[in-house]
Amino acid sequence: MLASIHNSVFRDNIEGNRLIEMPDRIRRVVDTREFQRLRNIRQMGLSSYVFPTAEHSRFAHSLGVFATANHAFRLLQQRARPLDLQTPGLRFDDEAMAEFGVAALCHDLGHSAFSHVLETILLPDGIRNHEDCTVAILSADTPVASAVDEAADIDAVKNLLKKRHGNKALVELISSTFDVDRCDYILRDSRMAGVEYGKYDLKWLFHAITVETNDFGLPILLLDGPRGLDALRQFLSARRYLHRQVYFHPTIRGAQLLLKGIFARMQDIPGHSDSIRLAPKCLHSIASGNKPSLEDFIQTTDVEIAFMIRSFASEHSDTVLQLLADMFVRRQFPKAVLDSAKSSLPLSQRYRMSDELISGSEHQGVLMEEFLPADLLSVTEDLRGFVKGRFQSNGMPEDVAGYLVAFDQVTFSSAPPSDLLFSFQGSAVPLDKIDPICVGFNIENLLETFSINRIYVPRDFVAESREYVDKKYGI
Repeated sequence: MLASIHNSVFRDNIEGNRLIEMPDRIRRVVDTREFQRLRNIRQMGLSSYVFPTAEHSRFAHSLGVFATANHAFRLLQQRARPLDLQTPGLRFDDEAMAEFGVAALCHDLGHSAFSHVLETILLPDGIRNHEDCTVAILSADTPVASAVDEAADIDAVKNLLKKRHGNKALVELISSTFDVDRCDYILRDSRMAGVEYGKYDLKWLFHAITVETNDFGLPILLLDGPRGLDALRQFLSARRYLHRQVYFHPTIRGAQLLLKGIFARMQDIPGHSDSIRLAPKCLHSIASGNKPSLEDFIQTTDVEIAFMIRSFASEHSDTVLQLLADMFVRRQFPKAVLDSAKSSLPLSQRYRMSDELISGSEHQGVLMEEFLPADLLSVTEDLRGFVKGRFQSNGMPEDVAGYLVAFDQVTFSSAPPSDLLFSFQGSAVPLDKIDPICVGFNIENLLETFSINRIYVPRDFVAESREYVDKKYGI
């Protein structure tokens, strides 16, 4: 009796502390080195420096996405039966469930260490983003590719990840405005960060989805309007608030600037003997000013980078790089002296700039949000010169200012769900045809793009920099 109990079960703290059951073929994918690597990559990058409990990994998130994908698939499988889909690749059968589940499970294989912040630096040459890197790993001669090929049709898995699969309903659930990845990370990140912004009713949202076919006979998602719009609005609100309040937190952004500054300095002095000596082997190519190989990428996690930074902080002979690394170890992140998200002054007094910065204006108050990046970049460059002088007068390497004084613009965008239709009394309509007066609210405003503009300086010179900017620009 006891021998019949399946023990490939994982406990998860999302959705009522659910249990995630894994068939042996899926477990073999999870046990590969490429997938186990995700244990050592934090899901929220540097967010734990501000939200200390946000220490969860992309490994846990990926298991959660797999569980969410299986739940969604079973619901769609039931609701697709009346369609009697017969075309191979479009049916909601066991084969499609395996392909969809494996694609959901492996969607983050290509994420770089510390998640998004170092993506452009750590990705191998010719790979644009982590999605392309996932496909590259599954296309290479890797253990995870072999395990995936045994668990499902690997070409179908890659087509789902590349949005080229014929089943548009499953493609939308893999990557879109409303997908199983976001369904998991919104709940997980808010819970682990200890904030309330990310709560929404996942069970009811899934209860309201079904599947239909479009004019070409391809399966697409359909959301019951009267039932599902409130849950979708809650979902979109949760994602928007998480970005604004957590992912775009000014201290987290400052930490990211410092981390990128460390790598920028290392690449500005390529091949330095201490960089090669102190960096793990998988980072030698970057320390030499080159792009890493795919194998180097797979070997690089948060652990290797954290080890390298601590070593630089204590032993590197380049004074600029040593100081930057030491600041990171001691959590001395740059701070924002201008922050468009924090203004509480009357509009007439917010971010008033001088005439020499705004061509043709005569003492006109202008919001920071209305400035072109080029305007803010000129202020940043001015501040960089000021801070260089402060470093020099304090007997510190002035070149540090080039890595710590920075303009940072972070943008939230969310494309409307292109293939998601909404059902009202038997009619399927797109989002832009829904009358907000009739449904009681407007979802489209939750998809609007917004940007936060900030200028960062070393924290030791925040007060002086603010005084300088206020005196020169009248802010």
